[in-house]
Amino acid sequence: MDKNENMPKSVYQETQSMKNLKEAFNDEAGDYTKYTLFAQRARQEGQPGVAREFDNIAQNELAHAQMWLDYMQGIGTTDENLRQAVQGERNAAELEYPKYSDMAKKEGFDELAEKFRLTGETEGMHKNTYSDILN
Repeated sequence: MDKNENMPKSVYQETQSMKNLKEAFNDEAGDYTKYTLFAQRARQEGQPGVAREFDNIAQNELAHAQMWLDYMQGIGTTDENLRQAVQGERNAAELEYPKYSDMAKKEGFDELAEKFRLTGETEGMHKNTYSDILN
């Protein structure tokens, strides 16, 4: 099931441009998160100037992510967003993290497998929270 099935269809649907928009969004969202974490580390290491630069650029990456998501019509009404969030958290909890955990276990990374398993449980709780809000 597509995470965005409850959302209006974009004019870019089923095109290479849509694939590029999704990749650009994921890259920018990932960079936002990474630079925010880098800023935290810089503050911990007593480098507030570097932290500010990471924070500033992180905000720019967030703006880029929002721009690409807007092009994909990826933000709907609150109810649509909640339904999309329920589906995304369900996929993470029931499909993605169990698969990641199984692979890590198979490869002998027991600690990583447990972290994936526990994260999957947390994603299930997120799904329940969003579901409760909808109901």
